[in-house]
Amino acid sequence: MPRETPNVAEQTAAAAAVRPAFCTLPAWFALSGMSQRSTYEELAAGNLRAVKRGSRTLIDVEHGLAWLRSLPAWKPGAWRGRRSKTATKDADA
Repeated sequence: MPRETPNVAEQTAAAAAVRPAFCTLPAWFALSGMSQRSTYEELAAGNLRAVKRGSRTLIDVEHGLAWLRSLPAWKPGAWRGRRSKTATKDADA
């Protein structure tokens, strides 16, 4: 009797469970949600680990994700960044 092939949902879940030890920079940007600039800043600060394989830079995925998980949780109202131009105009009116 032939074995059933796993459905698409099972295949997708299995693929998501397999995480490479190292990934390229574009793959890291997609996986982590970090920008190119912030990735290079964190590499320079020593928060992310990378290796070189020829001309390719490979990010240590588990180390990088562990570092991201160690960051403090976001707290509503704690951010004091720039306000949008429309919010500034409304406040000045």
